Amino acid sequence: TSLSMASPRAVIAEENDENVVQLWASRVNDYSSQYDVQNWSADQMVGPPRVYPTYGDIPGAWAQRTHSRVEWIELDFPEPIYLQNIHIYETYQCGGVTKVKAFNSLNKRYYIVYEAEPTVITHAR
Repeated sequence: TSLSMASPRAVIAEENDENVVQLWASRVNDYSSQYDVQNWSADQMVGPPRVYPTYGDIPGAWAQRTHSRVEWIELDFPEPIYLQNIHIYETYQCGGVTKVKAFNSLNKRYYIVYEAEPTVITHAR
């Protein structure tokens, strides 16, 4: 199976808060693999989603090349923030995101901000 993901969005306040700040990923630093260099490349994670909320194997979201190992992608955001929420949009064979880490630039450490067992979800989320 493969997993297609649209761009993650960092949110630092509740969605209905007038002071909400939403940031889309601005750069891909590194990744474990990508399906190809155009339609399902790691660069599809930069900026707002091109596929979500549509579900399916659709060009415009990142997909990994292999299916037999843990895949990962490292993204930058345009400015440092105090992270309150992160939204990850999965658009094909959803439920494969098992861990999200955030980097603290002050102490140079990564922190787990999300962790779950893989599940099978047959709709975009």
